[in-house]
Amino acid sequence: MHGLSNEMLDKLLCWIQWMTYHRTPLFYCYVSHIDPQTWNDLTTIKEYTNSSFNDLIKEGCRMVVREKFESISQQKKRRNSMSSWSV
Repeated sequence: MHGLSNEMLDKLLCWIQWMTYHRTPLFYCYVSHIDPQTWNDLTTIKEYTNSSFNDLIKEGCRMVVREKFESISQQKKRRNSMSSWSV
């Protein structure tokens, strides 16, 4: 065909999109290595829920962001509360 692997084509597509929407892209492409056990678990969930890998990964990212923001918020509240203590 054209001699490019699927991974190279994906990277090229991401680069083209980045160049097209260089200020704020509509979406970001990120190549990641996922360990086999996690991938197998994700595949099982995908089959049971009739979801796509992309939807499951995006949902997981949203969950992590929400949890991390909550944790950061709690840490800031604790720090502010402790800073008002007098010694």
